[in-house]
Amino acid sequence: MKTIVSFHAIVFLSVATNLNAAEPLKAIVAIEAKLPNGKISNGTGFFASDDGIIITCYHVIEGSKNIIINDSSKHTLDSATKEIEIVAVSGRYDLALLRVLGKYKPSSYLSLDGELAGKLTPRDNLEAYGNPQRIRDQNFHGSPTQKGFMLSKKLNDSEAMPLCNLEDVNLIPLDMTVGNGMSGCPVLKDDKVIGVLSGSLSDTKGTVRTIAWAIPVSYISEDGLKHFKKLSASPEDIKNWPSLDLMSRNWKRLSIELPKEKEKQPANNWILFVNNLNDKKTAWEDIGRYPSKAAANEAGLKYSNSGYKIHVVEIKDGKYAAPPIVKK
Repeated sequence: MKTIVSFHAIVFLSVATNLNAAEPLKAIVAIEAKLPNGKISNGTGFFASDDGIIITCYHVIEGSKNIIINDSSKHTLDSATKEIEIVAVSGRYDLALLRVLGKYKPSSYLSLDGELAGKLTPRDNLEAYGNPQRIRDQNFHGSPTQKGFMLSKKLNDSEAMPLCNLEDVNLIPLDMTVGNGMSGCPVLKDDKVIGVLSGSLSDTKGTVRTIAWAIPVSYISEDGLKHFKKLSASPEDIKNWPSLDLMSRNWKRLSIELPKEKEKQPANNWILFVNNLNDKKTAWEDIGRYPSKAAANEAGLKYSNSGYKIHVVEIKDGKYAAPPIVKK
């Protein structure tokens, strides 16, 4: 899949920019989408080019009549005054491309890496920058929950219905605590955007730990853009919004079984020896190792009840005392 994309006047280059570690926040924007029912959808977006292209999630702006964007310097842009247009959207991938019109130039933008996401492992450290609960410019850390992608059909809602109506959408599953308002934020590895945060949920036990998922930026490519609807219009001028195939309408009640963490097992530092007194043997038999003295004694009960003598020895620093000599 190509990583250099030409779509209308949009050009994305998956090459490193000159951003330092503090620069990503300068590329982040807060998005307020005003809906026909009077409610406001809050989300995050980020500049992906120096000519004002913004990437966010489609569900953040879907059905809106007006979009307001605030950049890192608190500069406000408003679609009502023709400062913003929606270039293209995809209900399939829950992605939207916006463009700032006029002479405005972003102070920073982020580069995309469409190939890195498929090579991730749980050992990789990832970052996300967004605006949870309308708190600006927050930085979150996390890691993938598995190697490579997760197919969308493995994410189910509370009624065991798939999160995605399609079965072939790759997601980046993340072990990352995020908040409302972070949909559309960039997920980065080594200062390159690998995905766009689309949603999150608590695990089935209701613990603090959450799982989130991001849409790989590889879908913003010449092949992926075939699934985008070209609009190049202000939100108030859009009459027919594409259906949002990716997101379940019951997304607030989603549940997922997280990978179980490996429990630390206690070291088997106790040895159970047995000796058959009925046979009057002097040799002790090593039965096995156990995590505690009590566990070793419990395992030895069946031997002592059968006329065997048992002896439990603790291992310290790899050494242990030999059982006492048994006389005939």
